[in-house]
Amino acid sequence: MPEYLIVIAISGVLGTFGVTFRRINSLDSELDLFKVKVAEEYVQKAALDSAVEQIMKRLDRLEDKLDTASRVEHERVMLLKQIQTYKDQND
Repeated sequence: MPEYLIVIAISGVLGTFGVTFRRINSLDSELDLFKVKVAEEYVQKAALDSAVEQIMKRLDRLEDKLDTASRVEHERVMLLKQIQTYKDQND
């Protein structure tokens, strides 16, 4: 086999390795950029859990206040009905 064919074959194989290596480096750089973007833009699970817990506590307090207000309003309405009934009976 002539030497120039061996040289061409080796050059082709080395060229393919070079292209593959450059592509791997390019993908590695893209992955690094993606990791940085994720780290900058996305919240960590612990921070999200903490924020959700604070929101839930505030919602629980609001629910308690609404329950109290509803109970007080119900009692007020019942008292007004009793007063009206008393007035109707005494008229």
